Amino acid sequence: MFKQELAYLFLAIEYYTRLSKPIFLTENIDGTNRAIRFYPIVGGIIGLLSAIFAYLIFIFLNSGPLFILGALLTSIIITGAMHEKGFARFCDGMGEGKNKDTILNIMNDIRINTYGLLGLLFLILWKFFALSAVPFTELFTIIFVGQIVSRSCAGLLTAEMEHINSEERKPLFTSVAGEDFSSRFYILLSAGVLALVGSHGIDFLHPLIALILFYLLFKNYIQKKLDGYTDDCVGACQQLAELVFYISCISTFK
Repeated sequence: MFKQELAYLFLAIEYYTRLSKPIFLTENIDGTNRAIRFYPIVGGIIGLLSAIFAYLIFIFLNSGPLFILGALLTSIIITGAMHEKGFARFCDGMGEGKNKDTILNIMNDIRINTYGLLGLLFLILWKFFALSAVPFTELFTIIFVGQIVSRSCAGLLTAEMEHINSEERKPLFTSVAGEDFSSRFYILLSAGVLALVGSHGIDFLHPLIALILFYLLFKNYIQKKLDGYTDDCVGACQQLAELVFYISCISTFK
């Protein structure tokens, strides 16, 4: 049982990042719908590596802004910009589409148009300035936690909504709606992480409330627009939840 779950964890790491599974893991499994439960844990690995590489940059260059840029760039490299691409296509689809069919057609276009380009630009700028407003001593923790809880929000979509991606693209985030463990797992993991970090002196009450409100609004929005979610919706949810978390953390230190 443990070996199988470990295999699903490494499958999630291999599937949602550019990292490879260990050479000692020779078991071949096909279960992305079960591997997605480890999506927030993958976020923790991404957050940890991003913060570590950014800290190395800080050691050599002694620059806070370069620390932030290094963390943002590292997470993009590790994931192959998977979520950023989804966010850009989401912006294009919702910005240009007038109904469900046109929105889905635009999202299936691999090209990024004006809405997507502007969305990415402002997303990165907002992340940078939000993290710049947080005390430098807390950046490591906030980046690490942000990668986890943002993926919990995105993972909840797959547990509570139906996947409606077109047949032209292989789904990355298959729906696990109806599996009782999913919603509870994401919620408990996020609450546990925030409680653990909060016990060391950081008050995450405001970010937690902000994430809950964001998730409910985002879910309601795409339900009305699409009657379900696509891979691009998951990427957009993760990116926006991460941004909401960073912005709401500012109030924690005021």
